[in-house]
Amino acid sequence: MGWIRLWSRILKVAQVAGLLAALLIIVLFSFRPWAVTALREGFPSDTWPADGRFATRGPIDQTTAVPANRLEATDPFRQELARSDASAVVVMQGGEIVFSDTEPGLDPGTLFNSYSMAKSLVGVLALVALSDGTIPSLDTTVGELWPAAEATAVGPVTVGELLDMRSGLAFEKDPGQVGGAGADGKSEQALNYGPFSDMARLHVEGLDSVLGDVQLVAADRGRYSYQNLNTAILARVLEEVRGRPIDELVYDTLAEPAGAGGFRWRQYSSSPTGAVSPYCCLYATAQWWARVGYFVLHNGGATPLLSDQWHRYLLGDDLTAEQRRQNLYRGQLHYDVLDREGEALQGPFVYFSGLGGQITYLVPDADLVVVRFGHELPLLHSTLYAISHFEPAPG
Repeated sequence: MGWIRLWSRILKVAQVAGLLAALLIIVLFSFRPWAVTALREGFPSDTWPADGRFATRGPIDQTTAVPANRLEATDPFRQELARSDASAVVVMQGGEIVFSDTEPGLDPGTLFNSYSMAKSLVGVLALVALSDGTIPSLDTTVGELWPAAEATAVGPVTVGELLDMRSGLAFEKDPGQVGGAGADGKSEQALNYGPFSDMARLHVEGLDSVLGDVQLVAADRGRYSYQNLNTAILARVLEEVRGRPIDELVYDTLAEPAGAGGFRWRQYSSSPTGAVSPYCCLYATAQWWARVGYFVLHNGGATPLLSDQWHRYLLGDDLTAEQRRQNLYRGQLHYDVLDREGEALQGPFVYFSGLGGQITYLVPDADLVVVRFGHELPLLHSTLYAISHFEPAPG
């Protein structure tokens, strides 16, 4: 009968373990109540519809026109799309859409998740505020523009530090570990998206709920560390100085004058303010991004968006080729250069980039904007080089 006693003991141990696990879960959810919402919503979907609360700006339900392709894609381009699991591509040149394509099951009216491409829109709006003097300079602090935050850790951080992800704020990482490796030499995992994390709390409850937990590490100021929190604070500063929500500013300043139409933008799930999560999750068509990108590239057209000085700053005219080769991040924008020997397409470019391979390229010398959505990251230059080999469409 020894096996009966053994089995009884195993059951008792299992019951105790189960009880302890249940208590642990209860404790975790008690101290991390936002985790319930984070788990319910899950990771944001690549295309609309998506779970959560959303703000809607402008017309989004109208049929998106499908322009006839003036360019014909080549086999290398098709192969690259298949390799990187691309879902949509739009090419705009000379103010017109000259090529567009989507994977089966999607169409030009599909709303795609921007992921972090939304950050670049916030960056552009910050440059607009610098251009018109609403924000005095890159050295202006958060506390000067947002008085309620002056006494917090983010108060002394400058607008320039937020724009360039060099604030020294420790929120989505371990303090003192910035830029790829910590003091112990181990590779840094800067972002923590788990449901019990501070990042999840920001994503659910909004910026005000996490300000008290943010740390400023003096030794890290000026060192690059990509964190969503920087964009969240920057957007809040813009809302304070403009007196309007960031989604309204994006629509009125960029989307509507660009003729891009409307969008849906995820709101903080449990925040009573209805504010959007400015670092992620703007749902719009690929054509929307092409038109907004072209509008930014051409500085708003007849009515300048930025002063000449700040538009040249946005395009990175002051950057060297070597700085671009290092994939410089500045102003919530990425910078690089096309310099492959023997290629017809050469020169500097600026791009917005998202987590899963969502990219909007602005190529000034070619008057070119390329938007690419997909499920995996492409090789950075491959899409642009392949498009440069397109030929005129028959007829």
